[in-house]
Amino acid sequence: MTEVNRKPDQVDANYAAFKSILRGLLETDAGKYAVMHNGSLADTFDTVSDAVKYGNRAFGVGNYSIQHITSRPAELGYHAMRYTAI
Repeated sequence: MTEVNRKPDQVDANYAAFKSILRGLLETDAGKYAVMHNGSLADTFDTVSDAVKYGNRAFGVGNYSIQHITSRPAELGYHAMRYTAI
């Protein structure tokens, strides 16, 4: 079994960095998947599968983030509402 070394601080840094460059990525790479590592864009890919393969190979399982480059907010559905504090 593969051990996953998730780093919450890196996830937060990656997401903040992604949000800061999203407008530019929408102009050049809309619909692709961004691989983020250490608060920086590592590369973009046409498929999430290719992004995962690259991330695992380049940084190790759990040491990167993938974001879909889209202007649409993520649909979290029922579970997001179920666990939201009122």
